[in-house]
Amino acid sequence: MLKWKNKQWVESDEGFSFLFTGRYTAEYIEGDRKISLFIEDGMSNDNYGIIIKSGSLNKWDNNQKILLNEKDIILRNISEALEFQNINLIIED
Repeated sequence: MLKWKNKQWVESDEGFSFLFTGRYTAEYIEGDRKISLFIEDGMSNDNYGIIIKSGSLNKWDNNQKILLNEKDIILRNISEALEFQNINLIIED
């Protein structure tokens, strides 16, 4: 279950959180690991959303490589956090 920590930050009882840190930046946090993301506003199928480049999910901020199965989980978690905020996730290559 997700809950608001503040107007920019949602947290899941599954151990992850997602927050907007600026107009073009966000963070995904899982335990003591963090990914700082560059984001953009965008449209997909006439729906507003946040664009995240798939290449930005290759390593954690501590330079630890993100495994392919981890990437799928991270994308699912980010999508869930954004949907909670009524925002669509748009992944671009």
